[in-house]
Amino acid sequence: MNLTYNSTIEDVNLNGNPLGNEGGMAIAQMLSKNKCLKKLDIGNAELGTESVVALATVLKSNDTVQSLNIENPRLYSKQEESTIQLCKMLQVNSSLRELNLAKHQIRDYGARILAQHLLDNTSLEVLNLRCNEIGIGGGESLAALLIKSGGTGNACLAELNLASNRISDDGAFAFGAALRHPDTQLVKIDLSKNSIGDEGLVAVASGMEQNQVLTQLRLWGNKFDQPSAQDFHALFEGRFKYLALDCDFKTYIVDGEYHIAQV
Repeated sequence: MNLTYNSTIEDVNLNGNPLGNEGGMAIAQMLSKNKCLKKLDIGNAELGTESVVALATVLKSNDTVQSLNIENPRLYSKQEESTIQLCKMLQVNSSLRELNLAKHQIRDYGARILAQHLLDNTSLEVLNLRCNEIGIGGGESLAALLIKSGGTGNACLAELNLASNRISDDGAFAFGAALRHPDTQLVKIDLSKNSIGDEGLVAVASGMEQNQVLTQLRLWGNKFDQPSAQDFHALFEGRFKYLALDCDFKTYIVDGEYHIAQV
């Protein structure tokens, strides 16, 4: 099937097919001419750095693709070349609503550049950064983005997935502050499995005491202790009921001690 000039197909799913670098380059070439495709899933397709960069280049001018999954490419360089090109694309692209960059080996440097360039983006609402290598610095930059973008008048992120990264306590402090800020428009956040300790979780709970918009919170796989478990228990008994918040954990009390269970 030739999609280059196809004017009817809007959704293509090639997830899990071994397209490789050559196949990825062919997809990029197709996108340079196709003006109909809205949703493209080429995750787990063994794309190489060259084809990811080519896709980023094409999407600077493509104004039809709204959802793109390029999860788990085959990237071997430590210089984050593909991440930088994707950041430059996001700075000017005005059609993408959803982007999956899971397993892209994005580190703090790449996350900082991503946050900086997203300040100029006017369309992206859903960003998946699951299973990268984002640490404290990258987490702080992305948390700051949630505040800054909310005050620009541009479209800003509604869903952010940072599961299985390395933001730890200091990164969690930044997200706690972001959740507390009145300009934050985020409705879903996933911070599960991020090596966040009790102090960082207390900071997130503190942020949730004032947050009015979040509808989904993921924190399972972090290191809850009594203070954070107690704070979240109070939220579950009060504010979370009022907000009908969807969480991946719950609290309970046994013999006067607070505990966390996965939902």
